[in-house]
Amino acid sequence: MVNTTLQSLIDNAKQPQDLLRYREMQRKLMLEIQMIHANLTHLLERYRADVQVLLQSQGAKGNREVSLDEMEKDAMARAREIYQKVVEFQTGRRSVPW
Repeated sequence: MVNTTLQSLIDNAKQPQDLLRYREMQRKLMLEIQMIHANLTHLLERYRADVQVLLQSQGAKGNREVSLDEMEKDAMARAREIYQKVVEFQTGRRSVPW
């Protein structure tokens, strides 16, 4: 949703400085998403066996606590920040999505 909204802002920008600003927002968002994806992929790889047990038992087995490293903690915090910004944009408390 955020990327679609940013693309719409880019497509409809009337002023060159607005176009540059929206493109920079889009670039930063994509970098954030790539970083979050890489770190969550790393987390799932570290706990692959535990996740497989949990899925295969339909939640009946597997109760291992997940311990996040610093990069994974940062990725989770950034994902929450993106979510908060989207909610603020959707509820009119923010004029741009990013």
